[in-house]
Amino acid sequence: FGNSLMPSQVARVAELSQGHPLTLKFFIDELQLAAERGTEDPTEVLAGGPSGYYERVWNRLSNEGPTQYLLAIIASLRGAVSENELFQIVPDDHKSNFMDSLARVRHLLRVEDNTIRFYHESFREFIQQKASIWTDAIHESVATYCRSSTTTEYAIGNLLYHHLQTSTDGQLAAQLCTQEWLDRAAASCVHPEFILADINEVLRRMAEAGELQETVRILLLRSRANYRYNHVFALFAGDFAKAAVNLRQPAQSLRFIARQQHFICP
Repeated sequence: FGNSLMPSQVARVAELSQGHPLTLKFFIDELQLAAERGTEDPTEVLAGGPSGYYERVWNRLSNEGPTQYLLAIIASLRGAVSENELFQIVPDDHKSNFMDSLARVRHLLRVEDNTIRFYHESFREFIQQKASIWTDAIHESVATYCRSSTTTEYAIGNLLYHHLQTSTDGQLAAQLCTQEWLDRAAASCVHPEFILADINEVLRRMAEAGELQETVRILLLRSRANYRYNHVFALFAGDFAKAAVNLRQPAQSLRFIARQQHFICP
């Protein structure tokens, strides 16, 4: 197949992919199909670059609402999620279509370490734009899931995030922004940037709303979170070093010590 393309056509394919490995793979698949159909210039199917390709992918699913909705859910999530947890996140009325929908779009996703996410941020942004009509409902649904599930890493780490996407005043997010939540997030080794970003957003909204008592409470919570992130590792550096040197599974040992000390893992 590669020998059927002129050097200028190969260069055009590389240019249109804009350095996105996933897009390049998709383009090669499209070119293969065009060549099999006998298209005189297979590169014509790539008009529009990545955005044009994304548009064709979306249009192909125009009669498959559950599949488009699943892509919209994945695009609304902050980070990767396991397939099992994704199934739990999907609303009940979409669960019966989950396996079929996922099979149809699995080639569009990166599946590694038993987690699912988009290959490239540009495709995620495209799906968010196309599915904007569902955005509020999706965040509301995921927020409800996070509120009801207190043990899974995604639910704990994104509890405030999804509520902040659905609440204009942040009152419910503020109620959930507690020491108990912070401890669960630390024990689950949620990335500190997520935790601190969400706390800061809750704090901003409470300050703008003139909620003095809540503002002070969350300021104190943020202070404790910053202390853990900036100082606890240094305080227990000796324990971490011993675990890494003396134990056969240092990574797991470090994680255990972090949880014991309620340290927010980097």
